[in-house]
Parts: sequence; C-alpha cells; structure tokens
Amino acid sequence: DTFSAAITWNLDSGDWMLKGAQSVVDNVVGSAKNGNIVLMTDSDATADQTAQALPQIIDQLQQNGYTLVTVSELIKTDEDLAGAVSTGKVSMPKGAVLPQVSQEEDTGANA
Repeated sequence: DTFSAAITWNLDSGDWMLKGAQSVVDNVVGSAKNGNIVLMTDSDATADQTAQALPQIIDQLQQNGYTLVTVSELIKTDEDLAGAVSTGKVSMPKGAVLPQVSQEEDTGANA
C-alpha cells in the first residue's frame, strides 16, 4: 500500500519580510542542511528580490557541496519512504487560501 503525505518546508528564506536579496541569500545559505525544503514566496512583491537572490543561493549551495533536487527525488533517497509514499500531484481545494503573515508580526528573531 502507498499513502499520500502533505509536504511542507522546513527552512524559511525570510523573503516575505522584503529585507533584500542579500538577506534572503544569507538566511538560506547560512541555515541550509541536508534534506531542507526551502520556502520562497511567489508574489509580485518578492519577484525582483527572488530573481537577484536565487542564482546566488544556487551557486553558494552547490559550492558548499549541496545538490538541489525535487521533492520526489528527495523522497527516493529514503528506500522505506520511497516505497510507501505516492508522489502524485495534488492541488489546493477549491476556495482554499494560504494564511497571510504581515511584516508587523515579525518578532525580530531573524534580525
């Protein structure tokens, strides 16, 4: 039997705080560990920052010995998990929305 699982991120790039590309690069590269799934925001507000940060993130992670993979490829690295998890595509339920976090709620923990 196989089962489906919700996959989520475990490394917040902090891009949503709009502190600039270098801050995003520093957050991701400085915190990266094997198996991390990095959260990056897809919005008009973060687009320019992401376009500047992403090439640097990719280059620096690769220089540090990391290989970037898809979630499906990551699951396949664990033989037990690979045999148990279905990696088919799913979509958000109709009418569902992701929660919005305002910059005002930032506690300064990433400052």
